[in-house]
Amino acid sequence: VGVMRNMNHRLWGYYALNRGAIVKECESDLGQAFKAIRSVETSGAAVEDALLADSCNEWLLFHGSSPAKCESICRNNFRISLSGTGATWKDKGSPKGTPLYGHGVYFADRVTKADEYSEMVEAGRRFAGCHTMLVCRVLGGRVQY
Repeated sequence: VGVMRNMNHRLWGYYALNRGAIVKECESDLGQAFKAIRSVETSGAAVEDALLADSCNEWLLFHGSSPAKCESICRNNFRISLSGTGATWKDKGSPKGTPLYGHGVYFADRVTKADEYSEMVEAGRRFAGCHTMLVCRVLGGRVQY
């Protein structure tokens, strides 16, 4: 087992700015009361000093992928334009398919679900034999649940 912490200051600034906007939107009266979802398995978990914001449904969730894709996400963020290129059904010879639940970024609140999409680190590399996955701070905002 191995763990690496990634802190991309540029992406964190972007995330924090958007979190502030989503908190304000969740506090506003849109004719429907905001509902904090606490049934997420990782609800209340902490992996660092900065607490999660219940006021905008911020959760720690898992994302399983290949080692190269996890490294790219840590450097460049998730890219919606790549949705459908991962673990989804594709026509023969096509690099992109139609994800089961539509185009987007998929997360799981259970490691046992995310590990279905993870890939093993090759022999000779750091953490060889381990499967790669990200633990991400995710903003749910006003969710339909």
